[in-house]
Amino acid sequence: MAESAHRRRGSQTVCGDQMLTPQELADELRVSVRTLRGWRDRGRGPRATRIEGAIRYRRSDVDRWLAEQNPPEEHPTESTPG
Repeated sequence: MAESAHRRRGSQTVCGDQMLTPQELADELRVSVRTLRGWRDRGRGPRATRIEGAIRYRRSDVDRWLAEQNPPEEHPTESTPG
């Protein structure tokens, strides 16, 4: 179902990787397109690709960036009181 929703909004697949528009990614992350632009300007956020002048985000780059934002925490071995 999510795949068809992306197709309706204009997502494309390039080399087997879904390409998201800035609006699609902003909606997904619940931030504004302006926030995405600011992240790009400062070299933050997911890697963006320019295709014939249009900004697009590869799904794999977005997923990688999201994983980097919340690396698994290492918890010290908890001792049981007793």
